[in-house]
Amino acid sequence: MATSEPYPYARDPNGSAEVAGEAAGVTLLECIQDGRVPDPGALNYQQWLRWRKVAGRRPTVRRDGRGLNNTQELALYRAVMVALRGEEEVERLESTPDDGDEDEPLDPRGQGGGPALEPVPPALTDGRMDGATSGQSTSLHQSSLLLEVCLRLMLTRTIEVRKPRRAV
Repeated sequence: MATSEPYPYARDPNGSAEVAGEAAGVTLLECIQDGRVPDPGALNYQQWLRWRKVAGRRPTVRRDGRGLNNTQELALYRAVMVALRGEEEVERLESTPDDGDEDEPLDPRGQGGGPALEPVPPALTDGRMDGATSGQSTSLHQSSLLLEVCLRLMLTRTIEVRKPRRAV
């Protein structure tokens, strides 16, 4: 089992909300212009999110004690891309379909290098899954498909999960 490299930035809840390892008030655009963060190039939003995970130094609450929510990250994407590439290029990029994950295996944890989702096993010739009755086979197959769809949605879109309110 490979060990991951240690996170290079200190946890600082008062640091920059846009860039891990930077002081409060430092913006991502400043870091790109100064060369502290590499220029992302022309990216659509899905590509931007992948870039931000590593090279773009996106802080997270869990790791850094601060961070941007998805609405704020989208606004930051637009602001940085317009400043670096211009409004017309951003509109072109936003209309470009994502070309990144089509052939890559899904990672149920939403991180690179994790275990990929396995395809649903095919039914045996008698309509049953290995060791299951016909009813169990259908239920298992439907559950596997539902799980795969949910994981794909979670990996490609933001799904907001809210805890139910308790009755008072």
